[in-house]
Amino acid sequence: MASIKKTVYFFCMNLNIDPVAGHVFKALSEMYSLNETDIKIDNTPVLKHSDDIGNEFYFVKTNKVLCHDYTHYLPVINHYFSDFDMAGLVTWHEGQNAPDKILSVHTTGDVDTGYFGNADPFYMHNLLWSLEKIELM
Repeated sequence: MASIKKTVYFFCMNLNIDPVAGHVFKALSEMYSLNETDIKIDNTPVLKHSDDIGNEFYFVKTNKVLCHDYTHYLPVINHYFSDFDMAGLVTWHEGQNAPDKILSVHTTGDVDTGYFGNADPFYMHNLLWSLEKIELM
C-alpha cells in the first residue's frame, strides 16, 4: 500500500499582482470540497481537501507571490509545511516571447540570495505527465 502524501499549494489572491492564481483557486474551490484548518497565513485560513485514499491537499491564499517576499513566507512554510511531500506555487509567468498555453514547472526560491528549494524529479515528472494525460481526455 502506498503511503499517504501531503501537498500544499500557494496562490497569490491579488489579481493586480497575479492575474491567474486567484482564478485557478476559484476553479479548485468549485471542483473540490475545501475545509478550513486552524492554520492562518496572511490572516486567512488555510484550506484542506482529502482524497478518497487519505492524501491531503492544502491550499494557501497569500497577499503576495511567495517568491516575491521569500523572507516573509519561508519561516511560515518551514513552520507548517516542512514535513510535506510537495509544495506548489500557482502563479502567472509572462514574457514578450512566451507562447500561449505553456506550463512552467521548476523550483522556486529567493532570487536575491540564490536560495532555491529542492526538486524531486520523480514528483515533477509525474505531475507533468498527469497534467498531460488530463489535457488529452
